[in-house]
Amino acid sequence: MAPGASIQGHHHARAEECLVLEGDLMVGELRLNAGDYHVAGMGSMHPVLKSQGGAVMFVRGAVF
Repeated sequence: MAPGASIQGHHHARAEECLVLEGDLMVGELRLNAGDYHVAGMGSMHPVLKSQGGAVMFVRGAVF
């Protein structure tokens, strides 16, 4: 993610895993930094995602 970028909140039909490799990521009010791991469970609603300084992430999950 570029510095200042954001992704709208969205629904997860399947589980999604995210590992922050570099930078920062806000998942709603939860701040993740390099090395942090987050799981959005199947059926969950993701709040807005944003990065103040930019981030590189590994994301695994179904895309549809």
